[in-house]
Amino acid sequence: MIKAKSKYAWVQYHPEGSPHSHMVVLGDGRVLLTEIEEAAEELAEAVLRCNDMRHKGHGHSHSQQEADKAYYAAIDQLTTKDFDTEWHEMMRQIRIYKKWGGPPPAAVLMPSFDNPREWEAMIPDTEGNPYMYKMNKQVLEDIVPYPSDWGAKPNKQGVGWTLDRRRKYGVHSRMNRALKKARR
Repeated sequence: MIKAKSKYAWVQYHPEGSPHSHMVVLGDGRVLLTEIEEAAEELAEAVLRCNDMRHKGHGHSHSQQEADKAYYAAIDQLTTKDFDTEWHEMMRQIRIYKKWGGPPPAAVLMPSFDNPREWEAMIPDTEGNPYMYKMNKQVLEDIVPYPSDWGAKPNKQGVGWTLDRRRKYGVHSRMNRALKKARR
């Protein structure tokens, strides 16, 4: 018998070649007392019940072999997973996604607003809050031309650079010349 201490306990299985996963939610906010085999059988039955009429027409019929794999996957999950930790990690990722309006960048390398000849790295922390770090200017100096070399000016509202759209093609040709020069 297991005591799923987490109200977020669940088991899931994604059959090979299937466009969807099968899940059985075990926790409901109270301490859950159930047999490991009972939860595993429930997941295996969910896999077997799947057909063309389920999942808004996206279901598939699965073999007994897939149901057996789901059974053993559930046993493995129930004996090894920390459901509370996984739930809190998912909630953290959702908060970060909402904060950035999508997946956050791992890092953004840019010239400093205060001194355009210095490079900075913006790296988000574990909660998605951006932090600026100074970089060694030799790291990117030979690879990436400065935005000011393209005709860009520091953005008056904050981070970034503003480019005059009317000079777009001249900027690209200047950028290409700068890249060719850097390659030599």
